[in-house]
Amino acid sequence: MFKNIRKIFNIAKTQKSDSSQKHARSPTELVELGNASEEIGEFNQAMVLYQESVQLQPNFARGYLNIGNIHLANRNYSSALQAYQQAAAVQHDFAPAFFNIANVHMELKEYSQALLNFKKATILKPDFSHAFVGEGNALCELKRYKEAAISYQKALELDPSNPEISANLAECFNDMGDLHGCVKFLKKAMELDRDTTRHANLLVNAYRELGRIEDAISICRTTLAANPDLYTCFTSYLFCLCHSNEITTEEFIAEHVRFGTYFSSKLTAQPAPHTNVKDPSRTIRVGIVSADLRQHAVAFFIDPILRILSKSKEISLTIYYNETIVDDVTRDFKSFLPNWRDISAYGDDELAQLIRQDHIDVLVDLSGHTAKHRLLTFIRKPAPLQLSWMGYPGTTGLQQMDYYIADKHFLPPGLLDAQFVEKIARVPVMSGFRPFFDSADVNELPAIKNKYFTFASFNRSDKISEKVVALWAKVLHAVPTARMLIAGLPAHGNTGDLRTWFRNNGIDESRLTFHARQDMYAYLKLHHEVDLCLDTFPYTGATTTLHALWMGVPTLTMVGRHAAGRPSAANLGHLGLGDRFCCHNEQEFINMAQRFSTDWDQLATLRGELRAKFLGCDFLNSDLVAQSFACAVKAMWQNYCRDEPVRSFNIERVNGEFVVEFAS
Repeated sequence: MFKNIRKIFNIAKTQKSDSSQKHARSPTELVELGNASEEIGEFNQAMVLYQESVQLQPNFARGYLNIGNIHLANRNYSSALQAYQQAAAVQHDFAPAFFNIANVHMELKEYSQALLNFKKATILKPDFSHAFVGEGNALCELKRYKEAAISYQKALELDPSNPEISANLAECFNDMGDLHGCVKFLKKAMELDRDTTRHANLLVNAYRELGRIEDAISICRTTLAANPDLYTCFTSYLFCLCHSNEITTEEFIAEHVRFGTYFSSKLTAQPAPHTNVKDPSRTIRVGIVSADLRQHAVAFFIDPILRILSKSKEISLTIYYNETIVDDVTRDFKSFLPNWRDISAYGDDELAQLIRQDHIDVLVDLSGHTAKHRLLTFIRKPAPLQLSWMGYPGTTGLQQMDYYIADKHFLPPGLLDAQFVEKIARVPVMSGFRPFFDSADVNELPAIKNKYFTFASFNRSDKISEKVVALWAKVLHAVPTARMLIAGLPAHGNTGDLRTWFRNNGIDESRLTFHARQDMYAYLKLHHEVDLCLDTFPYTGATTTLHALWMGVPTLTMVGRHAAGRPSAANLGHLGLGDRFCCHNEQEFINMAQRFSTDWDQLATLRGELRAKFLGCDFLNSDLVAQSFACAVKAMWQNYCRDEPVRSFNIERVNGEFVVEFAS
C-alpha cells in the first residue's frame, strides 16, 4: 500500500538517478531522482535528494511525503508521522499526506486516529479509492463492520477491477456473519485475480460454515490442482472430508495418506539420527505442540491433565505454542507450565531444530488437520517418538507419526485401526474434561411443563448440512407436536439456509427456534428448554455432547464409518449410555427419537441422575487421565529403548494397576 501511494502520486519518472549531476535542479526533479534511486535500492541517496528538495523549497509537500515514506519503510513511525504532518501543514489539501498519516496510525494500532485521517483524505480527493479501502480497514479494526462495508463498496465503485477490494469486502461480510455476502465478493475477487489460490481458504471456510461441504471440497480440489504445495488448503480439504457424506472410507483414508506422502517428498534431506539417550528409567522429555491453549475446546480437555503432569517426576513437559493470541486461558497455562515456547514465528526447519536442541523424546501433536497445526514440522521427525492426541478425529496421514492415543469407547479394538497410519495406543480414558461448574443446576424435564417435546442441536454450524436437516425433519414429521431448538450459531449469522432447508422438508418455521452463540452460562442454561439433543453426522458432537450431558440432556447419535463419527458415542459410552442413545442408520435414528419423545418418565429419571453420573465418570478423573497418558508415554519410550518396532498396544486397569499389552 505504501509503495502504491508513491506510484499514484509521483510524477512520471523520465530518468534514473544520477547523483553526479551538477546542474541546478528543481524540487520536483529532486523528488523524481529520489524515486529513481529508491527503485534501484539506493535509499540513503534518495533521502539526501528528498531533504535537498525541501531545503530548496520549504513548502514542498511532495518532498516531505517521500521523506516520510523512507521512514515508514524503516518502521521509524515517529519520524514518518512528523514528515507527513509537515507535508499536510504546508499543503492543507494534499490528500496523500493525510492518507499516509492514517497508515502510520494503523501501524500503531491507533484506529480512531487512522479513521479520522482516512476520512480527511477522501473528502479532499473523493476519487481516492485507496483511502476508502483504508477507511474500511480502520472501521473493521473498530468492529464497525456495516460502516466498513460501505467504505469498501465506495472503493469498489471507483476501482471495480481491483481484486483486493473485493477480497476486503468479503472478509468484512465474513466478520459481520453474512456468509452469503462473503461468498459473493470472494467469487468476484477470484474472477479478477489470476492467483485465485490467495482467496481459496476464506471461500472454503465460508462454504463450510454454510453447511455447503461439497462446494468447499470442490474449491479445495481446484485450488490444490493448481498449487499442490498449499498445505493450509490441503488441511482444510481433509477437515472438510470429515464432514462429507459423499466420500467413501477408502477415499477418506487415501487422501490423508496423500498429504503425508506429498509433503514428505518435498524434504530435501532425510532427518538426522536422534541422539537421545536410550535409558528406559530416566525422566522422559515430552513436547506438546498446539495453537489451542486459549479459549478453545481443546483447552477444556487438556487443562486438568497438564496440571497434574506438570508435577510429574517421570515426565518433563515443554510447550510449543503456535498462536499469537494470549488470553486468560493462555496466561493460566503459562502460570504452571514454565517450559513454554512461543513458536508461531518459527519456520518448520527452525522449529524442528529447536525441538532437537530441547532433546525432546516424545513429541505430541494436539491439532491434527485443524487450523495452525505444525504437521510439516512433525514430517521432519525432530523427536524419536511422535504421537497425535485429542485435537483431530482421524489419522494425520504421516508415516512419521508413530502413535495415535485413543480409548476403547472412541476406537474399539480392531474396528477402525486400518483407517490410521499411526499405531493405536489404547488407554483407559483418552482425555479429560473440565465442566463449567458455575452453570445453572439441572432442571426438570421441560416437556412435563410445556406439554410438548423439544429436540435440539448445539453443534457447530458447519456440521449441519442439508442432509442432516433432512433427517431432523423426518424426526419432526414422526413427532408432529415436537419443536426444535438450534443454538451455538455464529453471532449475527444468517439462518436463511437452515430455515430454507427445513421448509423444503415440510417443517413450518413456527416449530423452530434459533440462537446465536452466547456466554457459557447462558449457553448452558438453554439446555433447560431441551428434552433430547439430536446429533449431526457424519461428524458428530464432542464438546457439545459433554456440555449437554452435564446439563442432564442426552444426545441421540448415529455412529459413523470413521473416527469423526464416534466422539458422541465415546462420551455416551463413558457414562454407560452407549446402548441407549447410539444407532447406526437413519431409520433407527427416527424410531429412537420417536420413542424417546413419548417416554418422558425415562428421560426425566435420567435427567435427574446425569450430573452425578458425570461427576463420577472417568473423564472427570483427572488423575486417571494423566496417569493413562503417562503410562502410554512410558510404554512407548521403553519399547523404543528396547529397539522394538512401533506397535499398537492396550493399557487396562487391573486391580488398580496399569497393565500394558503390545500387539504381537
